[in-house]
Order: sequence, then structure tokens, then C-alpha cells
Amino acid sequence: MNKQKLMTNIKQDFMVKRVRAQEECEEFIAKLRLDKIFDDIYSQYNAKTIELMKTDIEEESIKLRHQIQDLKAEIDRYLDKINVDKSKLSPQYECRICNDTGVAGGRICKCLERAMSEKISRLSSSQQTFNKFENCNKSIMDETDIKAAELLKAWCTRYPNITKTNINIIGGAGSGKTYLLECVANELINKGVIVIYKTAFELNEIARLYHMGKSFEFSDC
Repeated sequence: MNKQKLMTNIKQDFMVKRVRAQEECEEFIAKLRLDKIFDDIYSQYNAKTIELMKTDIEEESIKLRHQIQDLKAEIDRYLDKINVDKSKLSPQYECRICNDTGVAGGRICKCLERAMSEKISRLSSSQQTFNKFENCNKSIMDETDIKAAELLKAWCTRYPNITKTNINIIGGAGSGKTYLLECVANELINKGVIVIYKTAFELNEIARLYHMGKSFEFSDC
């Protein structure tokens, strides 16, 4: 799944959440309107709101706004009296900044960025967390290890504006190759890149299945 398709899917999820919140609000109000007193006040409130939308006379607009405020206050007092949460008269969106649209102030909302990051992390690997460059214990690293970490960190910082797309890390068992690769994976995921993290054993198994005629695509990971 590419990043654009992933973003489209997440936006669809947001739309579903937004519609669900609106439907729940409408159902809540419909039940409240079975109460004759509430229904009477709420009907007046709606009628004045519609009048305000239609008028273009400033004096009339001011008058209607005051009437709407008074009716809103009356609604709040009545709901307090019958012990009903008046906040539910509005849709209960998960994000109060963008109202579950994913956009606030003409920019992508933090909630959408967070959802995208979480989705990328889930798609990138079954491993929940990766090691990080900032957690490298340089006291147990030799000069070569430190230089390798710095080079890889710089490569991640420049990505995708890079010329070298393939990197080979060579070393004996326990030399820290896996640790550094996890650090690279973590950096790229934080930049919104979908990472496929496979062990040598898993890659060999993929190759074995491929040669047996069982096709495999990394996009299915």
C-alpha cells in the first residue's frame, strides 16, 4: 500500500467517525424532543436560527441573536434541571480541534498526522518498537561503530533526497548491525515512510516460496 492510498483510507475512516458522531447527536436530540417542554423550547430555538440565516437586516439580526442566546440559556437550564448532559446537543467529535475532518486552519491536523504515523508503524513491522539513535550507548561502542551510527543518522536526515539507496552493514555476530538497522527503521517511520523490516531468515523463506512458484509481493507485508 503506498502512502497516498494510505492517506485516502485514513481520511475515509475520519469521515466515518464524523458522520457517526453527527448521527449519534441527532438520535440524542430526537429522544429529548419526546419531552414536550424541551421540544417547545428547541423548536423556537431552531425557528429563530433559521430566521437569522435568512435576514440581511442588521437590526433584525441583532435582535434574533439575543433571542437565540436567551433560548439557548433556557435549554441549558432545563437540561440541568432534568439532569441531562447538555454538551451532547452538539456532535461529540474525537478531535475538538478539527471536528474529525483531519484539517484545521488549512493544515493537516495533529490527530490526522498521529493516525498516519500509527498506521505506518503497524504496516511497517509486527515489531511494536524499534531502537533509536539517541539511545545508542557510545560508551560501549568503538570508533567504527560510532562513525557508522553517525553516517546512518545523516542518511536518514537527508532521506529521500539521497543518492545512495542501498546500504550494506557488515560485521560479526553481536556487532550491532540489527540495532543500527532498527534505528534507521525508526527514523524513517517518523518521517512517514512505510518500512518493511525482515530478518535474513524471513527473506530466505520469501525466496524459497518464490522459487516454489508461490508468488510474493512486499506490498502484502
